[in-house]
Amino acid sequence: MKKYIGIFLSIIILLTMLTSCGYTDIAEFEYTQDENGITITKYIGTSKKVKIPDNIDGISVVAIGPTAFYENETITSVVLPETIQTIGNNAFYNCTALKKVNFPEGLLVIGESAFSGCYELKEVALPSTVNTIYSFAFSFCDTLTGITVAETNPNFMSIDGVLYSKDGTSLLIYPSGKPETTFSVPEGVITIGDSAFSYCYNLSEINLSSTVTTLGNYSFYFCRFLDSMTINQTVTTIGINAFSYCESLTISCYEGSPVQLYARENGIEVNIIIPEEVTEQTSDETVAA
Repeated sequence: MKKYIGIFLSIIILLTMLTSCGYTDIAEFEYTQDENGITITKYIGTSKKVKIPDNIDGISVVAIGPTAFYENETITSVVLPETIQTIGNNAFYNCTALKKVNFPEGLLVIGESAFSGCYELKEVALPSTVNTIYSFAFSFCDTLTGITVAETNPNFMSIDGVLYSKDGTSLLIYPSGKPETTFSVPEGVITIGDSAFSYCYNLSEINLSSTVTTLGNYSFYFCRFLDSMTINQTVTTIGINAFSYCESLTISCYEGSPVQLYARENGIEVNIIIPEEVTEQTSDETVAA
């Protein structure tokens, strides 16, 4: 009898070890397979902590498919294997309890709105291999205060937690959880990327540098408490819904500029900037008089 009890206890201990150290049971995933490998298409488990296997039946798991964890309000952490290359559109959309995700070396693509609405996601550290990040990937992440990137990444860099293209000409993601109320876009930035400042509720003032020419689609979308922005004549291209739901915004711009026309067409309040030469001329005329 003691022998059987000993065997039983050994089995229990072994199962406990496997559960605590191993991958989440493959029965908790739905998946498909093609010539590239396996894509996780849906998580059907109930665990708070998920560790995705690197292979299923010897075939590499290479992707988290679109909406695989969509609106899962239970998971708090996800461990991705180094075999993962793609995180699909809306893969972790509105996973409101998700606090921690590793982004492994080998990851190439992060899809549109992949982590949008992950309110508890506090930090993102991107590996050297990521080459594509689609719009809204980390939007509406209220506690995300910074994004860091491996220094060897040839495509992206991070300055004070803000994501830029490697050459610094595009500002790509301003984390919506950054606590600052004002931000000045650095000189050298030419493009404000699609959805770059979306859902940044803390910002009340943004100053664009003189080098900026393009504001991408949804670039300041739902910046509800953004009160003021000065936009120079250098800005000639404004994407769709760039300032939608910026309910408090007043734009300072020059008379006859593309920005003034855009503001007029979209019902945005405008404060006209008087050129310095006009101010100086008026001053000289006053002195002469």
